[in-house]
Amino acid sequence: MKQILLTFLCFFYCATGFAQQQELLAFDNKQPIDITADALTVDDMKLQGDFTGTVNVIQGKTHLRCDKLTIFYQKNATNKQADSSAQGEGLSNSQIKTLIATGNVFLVSEGNNAKADKMNYQLNQKKITMTGNVLVNKDKNIIKGDVVDIYTETKQIYVHSNGSRRIHTIIQLDKKS
Repeated sequence: MKQILLTFLCFFYCATGFAQQQELLAFDNKQPIDITADALTVDDMKLQGDFTGTVNVIQGKTHLRCDKLTIFYQKNATNKQADSSAQGEGLSNSQIKTLIATGNVFLVSEGNNAKADKMNYQLNQKKITMTGNVLVNKDKNIIKGDVVDIYTETKQIYVHSNGSRRIHTIIQLDKKS
């Protein structure tokens, strides 16, 4: 029954414009990433960077705010071939694989917004998973759930309940005559 309801809701969101037109809460990988924070720790051995303390990320028309942002990256082919004595390039010449935002996560993109306790963005899958008190708002339509998976390329949204509470949705109908 839950799967039927979820399928209906996904269809209804598409029909009402919830996942139409612009990408839903997506970063624009053609734009530079501008990050401000109180502190940054880079562990080049783990291929990881941790930004802490009122973290703000801006990329194109997307803005992310959180308490902590962990970035997992991989070395570009030129970095892998470089002499091992040239350490410390870290994030500067790498490709980002995953962003994990924790604590008071707030994401705004093209008039859409979402908030959660945690966000995990898998760039290669073009998938954002938000967990903990998730609220997604697009054009005054609202989705609340325990876990929300957003596929930014296909514009699909999957809302899950952990069983303790049900998902909640508010859909604004078009008031055209």
